[in-house]
Amino acid sequence: MVRWALRAVLALGVLAGLLAGAFLLLARLPAADPLRRSLVERGLTQIWGQPITVKGEVSITFRPRLAVHARQVVSAAEGEEAEIGELVLALAPYAELRPDSPFFGFALADARFNILIHQRLNPAPGSILASPVRLLQHLPHLKLDRVSVDFNDPERGWRFLLDVDRLRTFPEDGREKGVAKGKLNGRPLDLSFVFDREKEQPEFATGDERPYGAKILFGSEGLSGSLVVRAPDLEFENHMVASLTARTTNLDDLLALARIAPIGGGSGYMSAELGIESHALSVPRLKVDFTLPEGARVTLDGKVDDALRGKGIALNAVADIDPDAPPAVSIRDIAVTRLSGHFLNGPRGLMLNNIHIGTNAFAESLREIGPIQVARVERGPDGEVALRGISVVAGPENKPIFRLTGSIGDVLDFSQVELAGSIDIAVSDVLLLPGGSAGDLGRFVGNIAVSDADGTLGINAFTAELQDTDLITAKLALTLDDLPRTKGPQPTQFNADINVPHWQHFVRALGVSSDFDGPARFSGDITGTVDSLKADGKVELGRTRIDGTLTSEARGDRSFVSGQIHSPMLYVDELREVFRRNDDSPPIPRIAIVGASAPDGGSQLDILASTDADVKVSADRLDGSGEGASGIEARIKLEHGVLRGDPVRVRYGGGTIEAIVTNEGEAVLRAKGGGQGWPLASFMRGSKGGVSASGTVRLDFDVTARLGVDTDLLRTLGGTATARVRNGRLGTGMLDLAGLGVLGGLFNANVMKGESPLRCVKVPLAFTNGVGRTDPVIVIETDAVQALGRGTINLVRNTVDLYMVPRPLRAPNGPAGYSFTVKGNLSSPAIGMASGGGAGLKGNYRCD
Repeated sequence: MVRWALRAVLALGVLAGLLAGAFLLLARLPAADPLRRSLVERGLTQIWGQPITVKGEVSITFRPRLAVHARQVVSAAEGEEAEIGELVLALAPYAELRPDSPFFGFALADARFNILIHQRLNPAPGSILASPVRLLQHLPHLKLDRVSVDFNDPERGWRFLLDVDRLRTFPEDGREKGVAKGKLNGRPLDLSFVFDREKEQPEFATGDERPYGAKILFGSEGLSGSLVVRAPDLEFENHMVASLTARTTNLDDLLALARIAPIGGGSGYMSAELGIESHALSVPRLKVDFTLPEGARVTLDGKVDDALRGKGIALNAVADIDPDAPPAVSIRDIAVTRLSGHFLNGPRGLMLNNIHIGTNAFAESLREIGPIQVARVERGPDGEVALRGISVVAGPENKPIFRLTGSIGDVLDFSQVELAGSIDIAVSDVLLLPGGSAGDLGRFVGNIAVSDADGTLGINAFTAELQDTDLITAKLALTLDDLPRTKGPQPTQFNADINVPHWQHFVRALGVSSDFDGPARFSGDITGTVDSLKADGKVELGRTRIDGTLTSEARGDRSFVSGQIHSPMLYVDELREVFRRNDDSPPIPRIAIVGASAPDGGSQLDILASTDADVKVSADRLDGSGEGASGIEARIKLEHGVLRGDPVRVRYGGGTIEAIVTNEGEAVLRAKGGGQGWPLASFMRGSKGGVSASGTVRLDFDVTARLGVDTDLLRTLGGTATARVRNGRLGTGMLDLAGLGVLGGLFNANVMKGESPLRCVKVPLAFTNGVGRTDPVIVIETDAVQALGRGTINLVRNTVDLYMVPRPLRAPNGPAGYSFTVKGNLSSPAIGMASGGGAGLKGNYRCD
């Protein structure tokens, strides 16, 4: 038995000696060089992932430990070349050999690697090119001198050139530590790391199935960060979790690492929890927070299930652009203050949901935009970042309401923009109307093109037409040359042509009632820049036509509007039908933009307070209400929120009204003035019975009216008005007969002649809500009689209701004569006998 054991030991010794001798021959004999070279090439090919060729010498050394030396190691795979001047593959020290970790280390000198970001070739499975995360395996056992790694994408212009001057690793307390110096795209980069080779070291202890850890620290000018990895084994390849943090005090330093053009400063911070597999990367939690040079703050918060393929995105995005902007008072002050939305992968692709656009004047919410697609993200020759193959869609897949395609050549500067698309949006998707009646107004269908080909970003073309409605036809066209800078070399142009065949039907869809059922039309053009605009337009309501030419100029932080508005003929009766509101008319509903809301504290927009104006208004004639006017002239001025029409002159029915019109607050107009020259006969002509008269009427007034979308001016009329007549004549003696009685009238010359001289007439009225009440009484005097009257003149209903009591002129407190009434339509009242004696209507009243 002992003999057989000795024989076995001797055989094994001989076999070991033969193997050792064979290995020594392989290592030393020149004739074994092809075999050594082939073995090294096969091993390196498996590690790298593409065929490796050793052009130089291959040797094996045994001191201080077993090592393979190779020179001029190359890989000629197209786009993924590698050149290594000297490579050493050395066995790890005996004390560090472990079955669950690499038992060798690399030393590379004078090496260059080219790695395509978007690989065109198929690297060997399990290689570095197939799974770059495998670098973590080799990092603790790596020694580098003068090594360059070029990550690039020549088709898209991206390049990350990492030059490592020196990298050294060393064991310490069961860990592998290392430090490196180098450059990334020419910017200094420092790297240090520590790999835990013992389970549950305090720095990485998790108490779970990932007992091993690594911590990598990196830094550059203005940039610092760390990556903490936890792994289930020392291979550091699969089932890992990691925590990444990075901070920069200057965004330009971060952009320079990617050779992106600077933006002028800013700062940023990022933190992320990662899930790492050999062929997959997930981000269960991501938070990005950076501040741009202008002060805008942008944050991203959410997750990405598959970061390598861009799938499973769920990110909340917020951009606080100008949160401290004061509330906008004028249109020129409106600024976007906040943008937010939620990016989410859905069945159709990447969607942007719950969009919120905040300004310092209003806020707007949109439900969803998407899918959003970008075919390529490129870097230009001057460091610009470009988006190519942009496609943005909104609305149903089979009939989107919005589609935009094109490219942006420089995202950070938002220049080199070429975008074009179409719209097909229902009015009900834009306006909120009562009872959902916006659906009756059809849909806007058109095209849009945005470009900065002329050097300034603008809307090159926008056309839209209303379709699928019989209530209104509309065609709109817009060219806006310079969106961000408010003026440019070419003028803005806006053209509109809107036709309403039946006004009554159209406004009914808006929830408004109107007595006017004629046609309406607006056509006009706006040209110029935001700093200097000119508007020419024409409005037709029934037979009334109004032409206007207005200009708007920027004067500091204010706008100044000037021009003229003219009508050859105003048909008053039709205009009153357009705007008249009855007692039973429903309140005018609020027409709102879908998704729009006021900012916190309400909107502070005040157009009157931020706009100055000087506009001439005129009309050649007025037609309606029984009399024509020979002209209207007014000069309307607006200065620092104070409206003033001075003068406002109306020549009507042979007389002239001249007044000064001012505003009191935001919604009240006040008119103060007078008029004269109206023949008394024009007021008496419509009365039933055809009483003739002579004399002229003079009017003094001081009235107010309230403006509002749901108010009728006449219904808010308040104030006082007094009409007077002196030295007139009535073509009847009936007033004297009524005051003197039958017996007294028999001896009165005026009664006998059938006419009475009017010494004076005074009609003082106090108006409330368009109804004038006598204040205190109406006074009419002839040579023999004084008549006092009380009642109302209702301008809203166009009616009069007066009760008149005549008495002898010399007995104002004496017995009353025959009282009479004046009632009916204001333009054709009826005079009739009244019951009762009117005992309470008496006193010493005079016309003065």
